[in-house]
Amino acid sequence: MTMKKLLLIFLLTGSSSACSQTFESNISKGSIKQTSTNKEAHFRNRIEEKYPKCRLLIDKNESYLHKEVIDCFETVTFSLRPFLIKKFLEKQHISTKTLTKVLEVVATDTSTAVHSKLIKQLIEAGASTKKVRLNNVTWNNRNFSCDSVMLIIKSNKEIYQQDPVPEWNRYDLHHLSDTDDGRSLCPKAIETLVGYNPKLRNIKDKYDYTPLHHYLSDSQHPDWNAGVAKNLMTKENINMIDSGGYVPLYMLLTF
Repeated sequence: MTMKKLLLIFLLTGSSSACSQTFESNISKGSIKQTSTNKEAHFRNRIEEKYPKCRLLIDKNESYLHKEVIDCFETVTFSLRPFLIKKFLEKQHISTKTLTKVLEVVATDTSTAVHSKLIKQLIEAGASTKKVRLNNVTWNNRNFSCDSVMLIIKSNKEIYQQDPVPEWNRYDLHHLSDTDDGRSLCPKAIETLVGYNPKLRNIKDKYDYTPLHHYLSDSQHPDWNAGVAKNLMTKENINMIDSGGYVPLYMLLTF
């Protein structure tokens, strides 16, 4: 076989392989696109059938009204929220008021897992977290995400650094230090809050509990961490007495 024939076979084989790869790639891309289209159609059908209040968000030509948007997000299932938020953020001239209220609804829904990606999208779009009560995000909620809490805390950094801390956020360190009612522990959030304002550790709640009282009383929790307890401890609060007359170390020995 001549060198010319060998070269021709090599070129044809290589070309065939390249064509095959391109064809397979196109099929793959097409199937992905098709799957994505089918998924969107499925979401649209569900919204049309079960959540007519949300139609204004999936219609590009329709403007939105604040009340209708909030009604939609308060009633729609969690599985549809990512799709609806995507459509919502495609709307023109969205007010900060509406963005913020949607964020509050999403962040404080204790019935489902709080989706940190959605919170991030809304914050980046201009939603304010100033009125999001961290207590509502974590209270009696086994589903809350530490990532979600961290997004809210970081966005409110300037608030926590105020002296005195505004009433709205005054007891957030207490809430995070208390694992009662199914609340999960989020050590990173506790560490961040203490870093923003160490004075939060010495604030007492209505029961005269400091964050350290709360944390030491939950020492049986499987995620309890002695390092976090040390971070919450100060020369002052180690001897502070709650409404029952007990210092924090009593909680550790009793509970």
